[in-house]
Amino acid sequence: MAVRQPGFPRLFYASTAVVYGKPRHVPITEEAPPLVEKSRKPFYAVAKLTAEKLALAYGGLRGLPVTLFRFWWSFGERIGGRHLRDMIALAQAGRPLAVPDEAGGSFLDHEDLCSAILRALPATASIGQVFNLATVYLEWKEVARMIIGIVDSASHLDVVPARDWKGAQFLADRWELSTAKAERLFGYRSLFSPALARQRLEAAIGLCLQEMKESGV
Repeated sequence: MAVRQPGFPRLFYASTAVVYGKPRHVPITEEAPPLVEKSRKPFYAVAKLTAEKLALAYGGLRGLPVTLFRFWWSFGERIGGRHLRDMIALAQAGRPLAVPDEAGGSFLDHEDLCSAILRALPATASIGQVFNLATVYLEWKEVARMIIGIVDSASHLDVVPARDWKGAQFLADRWELSTAKAERLFGYRSLFSPALARQRLEAAIGLCLQEMKESGV
């Protein structure tokens, strides 16, 4: 395999917070049990958790240093996601945007992912470990307000009490990831202030809107 060739010093595997299944306590730490059967996408969660275990097992067997990263929703210059595009489309149509209260997720900027790799690379304490990564936590009502502003929409924002939410399960929970372990073991920290992280996310959503317009969506 390529990873066994000389000059290949480390393996970083990009996993997902989906392996946690469903948040039981927030913020979510790496010690949370992987309740993959409770996931909204159980087969995907099982596959990612299996890949994590295979990477660690192979690393231990072959002497390859392995580090695992889990994150919720990453973005760079662009951002994807069906639920995000659905909200943009609703805002374009001037229709209400409904989101559950007290729910949201930890977004990860690609620049922070690259920074985490560079910081963990020389840190022997990161070998064989699983780490959460995140840049900023945002509630869905904050994201919805962003979208309404970016689209310059007259849409009304309807914040539904969590207990009454009947919409998409993807939006239902509080996916707030703790990065304390990464901060402690290899000095991880976001490159961006919360305000700047929001600006970068707004820019990515703006580009998503532009692409949707150009494609006629």
